Amino acid sequence: MNSTNDEYINSLSVWGHQQLILCIISISLSIILVFIIFIVPAAIIIRRTQRRQIQLNLRESQRFIGFM
Repeated sequence: MNSTNDEYINSLSVWGHQQLILCIISISLSIILVFIIFIVPAAIIIRRTQRRQIQLNLRESQRFIGFM
């Protein structure tokens, strides 16, 4: 009877560790997924708008120099 209780307690300990590992893995994958879905496209959009703004500023400065 005592060995059965020990096995049951050990199995609960293993189950708890498995749940903890599963939780850590799922949180890590969620963070990676959020990074891929939201942060990477936002960075790409910001860089494109900055690049376009620089190009517009160059065109305006060239026109201004042309009028002088």
